Amino acid sequence: MSAGRIVGGIIALVAGALLLIGVFWSMAEFHMTFGNPIAVFNLVMAALMIVGGVLGLAKLKTVGGILALIGGVLSMLGGLLAWFTPFYYLWPLSFFFLLAPSEFTYYFATESIIAIVGAIILLVSSKE
Repeated sequence: MSAGRIVGGIIALVAGALLLIGVFWSMAEFHMTFGNPIAVFNLVMAALMIVGGVLGLAKLKTVGGILALIGGVLSMLGGLLAWFTPFYYLWPLSFFFLLAPSEFTYYFATESIIAIVGAIILLVSSKE
């Protein structure tokens, strides 16, 4: 069935869109430019999630799942590196942190967890 492809693609697409909204909101809030390494890293992760979700919806679920998984995992690893090391340019700009600030959403983009779930659904859905 194509339900896994549709559900996983929509989940990955929504995660990328939420991260993109969070990036633009943070750029406006913190007066960042497109040359800021934090903004560039997060824009690339959002693009990977969005492209992965679109490709998952377009019947390329393996490629889309891999791209969404790469975007989600790199965003999560960026949060871990920003927490434990002085690599602050990998700090995730989360939409959910701007809505409800907490220690978890400060270092971990909740969108990365959503993208990983969508990518897993895309990758494990049955072949058609």
